[in-house]
Amino acid sequence: MRIAYSLNWGWRLPRMDRPTRPEMENYGQLAFNLRYVGQRFDDAMQLRPAYGITYIEDLRPREARIAP
Repeated sequence: MRIAYSLNWGWRLPRMDRPTRPEMENYGQLAFNLRYVGQRFDDAMQLRPAYGITYIEDLRPREARIAP
């Protein structure tokens, strides 16, 4: 839980547009440095990078994201 909190508030990818909390940036970077980096084959058998940390923009279930 604390690692997720550190990533959420202290680390950003270029496409993430919300600001970090400056006091969390050091912890966010430390958590990010723990990520797995490897390779995998996609459906077309092309070698692609694989990461142990993935950015998920919206954690709500699909039903909650779709407006009625």
